[in-house]
Amino acid sequence: MHEWESVGAELAPKMVSTRDPRVFPWGFYAFDPNSPDGNGRFYWFTCVQELLDFITLHAPEPDDGDDCCCGEPHDGSEACHRLKSIIEIVNTKENVLSPELKANITVATGWPIPWWGTFAELCAGKDDFCKSIVRVYLAESGASINPPEIIDLDQIPGFARMIMRFGLE
Repeated sequence: MHEWESVGAELAPKMVSTRDPRVFPWGFYAFDPNSPDGNGRFYWFTCVQELLDFITLHAPEPDDGDDCCCGEPHDGSEACHRLKSIIEIVNTKENVLSPELKANITVATGWPIPWWGTFAELCAGKDDFCKSIVRVYLAESGASINPPEIIDLDQIPGFARMIMRFGLE
């Protein structure tokens, strides 16, 4: 059982979004469907399996009025059966999130998730999303923003603090 499972469905997202990514290195950034302003936030986990368990239990159900992909009405209390089956067939022992898995989860949930990966990948500016978040931090901290957009070792603590409050302010 993960610690967030004991706090209930309303508190669990806040709990995992305020975790320190240096301790919980696997994460994703998603737009919060319950946020009135549509803000997104980061969610952090110990491993890929915990991340997938969280998505299975907390991904928002599509609100398009359609039935679940299994033919049953969405009741909001269970993750989509298709999502569960996708995640069940994944070999998470490799601790990777393949592009195919990411795409299938996004389609199954309809949850806009523009980034998945590790805190180290985020710090390294691995893709355009990571680079944009690094630029936000560098601008806030007054550091020069020159390519490549990466976080230096001495900037990691400040960057982690920014990430833990990102989207919550």
